[in-house]
Amino acid sequence: TYISKVSMGFEFLSRWYRREDSVLVVRPSDQAVKRFENSLESFILGHKGSQQTLIERLNRKLNGWGSYHRVTDAFDAFLTVLKRLTKEELFLHGLAFMADHPKRKWKTIQNMYWYEQDGHHIFALRDNKSVRVARLAELEITEHKPIRLSFHPYLDQGYYLWLQRRRDDQKGSGAKRR
Repeated sequence: TYISKVSMGFEFLSRWYRREDSVLVVRPSDQAVKRFENSLESFILGHKGSQQTLIERLNRKLNGWGSYHRVTDAFDAFLTVLKRLTKEELFLHGLAFMADHPKRKWKTIQNMYWYEQDGHHIFALRDNKSVRVARLAELEITEHKPIRLSFHPYLDQGYYLWLQRRRDDQKGSGAKRR
């Protein structure tokens, strides 16, 4: 624990806080991004299941981390993680699946597990392209809006329903997901 000037910046709860021109800038800390990248790498290299379970578990990790940081200025951090996931020489593109197919050529393996869309290589099931790795850069970055201090969930039903709709919109759940 230490005391720091906000203008110098400090890290707290995996976020970096800094005041720049009278605006508080909050973004994921560099250490948090590195830790997340390393955890993804060890998770993928240690995975011993099917491609579908890998994609589902990886999406859970990506969506959880992205949801935590999306109320910050996280677009650059999301791009960094995305580049690390799709980098040709890294774990998804070679290390994890080359061991499963030692006699196949790289292009054949790439065509089995990836497809290209809008210039991006997307890791997905061969038969069902809708089961694919989530892209953090597509996650909507939202502004944090605090709730009213005088809010009572049992007495103020209109405001409560508005909060639920806003939360569903942000998470892409409920009617929005359908």
